[in-house]
Amino acid sequence: RDFLEAEHEAKSGDESARIVFQNNKLGRPYQYAASRLLDHEQLQEAAEDYPELFCPAGGLLVTVGIDVQHDRLAILIRVFGRNEESWQLFWGEIDGDTADKQDDCWSALDKLVFQSFKHERFGEIRAAAVSIDSGDGGTSNAVYHWVRSRDKKYRGVLVMAIKGDSKDLGTKEIFNQPRQVDFNNPKRRTKADRFGVKVYMVGTHKAKDLIAKRLLGTSAYMHSCKHVRQDYWEQVTAEVKAPSKKNKGRETWQPRPGRPNEGTDTEVYALHAAHAMGMHKYNEKKWSTLESRLGQRTLFSEPSPTPEKPKPVAQQPRRPAQPAGSLLDS
Repeated sequence: RDFLEAEHEAKSGDESARIVFQNNKLGRPYQYAASRLLDHEQLQEAAEDYPELFCPAGGLLVTVGIDVQHDRLAILIRVFGRNEESWQLFWGEIDGDTADKQDDCWSALDKLVFQSFKHERFGEIRAAAVSIDSGDGGTSNAVYHWVRSRDKKYRGVLVMAIKGDSKDLGTKEIFNQPRQVDFNNPKRRTKADRFGVKVYMVGTHKAKDLIAKRLLGTSAYMHSCKHVRQDYWEQVTAEVKAPSKKNKGRETWQPRPGRPNEGTDTEVYALHAAHAMGMHKYNEKKWSTLESRLGQRTLFSEPSPTPEKPKPVAQQPRRPAQPAGSLLDS
């Protein structure tokens, strides 16, 4: 009877009863259809041999995605080119007390994000846009401080505080204009308003759909660097699109239990930063303009120093990113 009820619910779009039946009654882990899952080993085998923090010839627009945990910052740097093809430049973490705006992790982040990256054709290239997670109330003060101060210091870089939209079920666009501050009603002012920071809501489900297509090779090609930290491939495949328990008939992206997913989140944020720049709407004229600017900058630039990387730390088992959740929570 339990099996029949579980199968009936699964056909209507809710696999949660089927998961419970297989886990509890049969004592076996639930396996989603292979078409739902990205294979981290295949992705790692396909990674390419170019130096970390080095921009291949086709890269023209560098963006950065940063996920904030209480004890570390996770950073993904990616460069985009024509037809939305992209190359991974960096994946890694910086340890620190991220709730403390004076902690050394923030200055280490500056050195990594705002440096010049060596370019195969144009000498060097810099980040154009940065999206950083501000969704955790315990770290948001430090994040807002970093966003406001760096936005003023690095005028040529779009630095954005972002949050995932809890009401997003796949309909929200990847990039959305921030909410306008209501100066006539002080009671409605948020913490971000008091810091003078605009918060951008991210359409995470559309972003993850697009990233999954690209990782599977069914959309614009998404290159990864074989020299980045080795946990990247497991983290970027740490979520599965599955029927939602709370919203029957809909599928949502959900973390696989026990798997950190900062790799996925930072890819989403780097893609958000690219969409904030309008990259997905660039025509050939715009790409040619970016090329010309990089070429002109190369003529007058000094040789780039050795790229700055965070000091390596001993890798210890990480707890899943918060909120971790389970496949049955959505």
